[in-house]
Amino acid sequence: AEEELAAKKAEEELAAKKAEEELAAKKAEEELAAKKAEEELAAKRAAEEMAEKKRAEELVAQQAEAAREAARRAEEEAAQAAAAAQAVAAVVEEVVAAEA
Repeated sequence: AEEELAAKKAEEELAAKKAEEELAAKKAEEELAAKKAEEELAAKRAAEEMAEKKRAEELVAQQAEAAREAARRAEEEAAQAAAAAQAVAAVVEEVVAAEA
């Protein structure tokens, strides 16, 4: 009877130890999964920030291109206005010379 009791006690201790080990393994697994999830979230955030930065850079490039185009058009218009002013001045000179 004592031997049976001792064997049963040893069996229970073994079962308890096994349960503790399983619990520890499960806890480690959960911590690993949580850490992996955190890393994935951090990677996703970094990717989103990079995409946002890229979009911002593209927007700035588009705005710069639009500004260059506007400056080019203004330059063309100024050149046309100067040419028109020269043409008017030439006509005025001809009229003044003809009257003299």
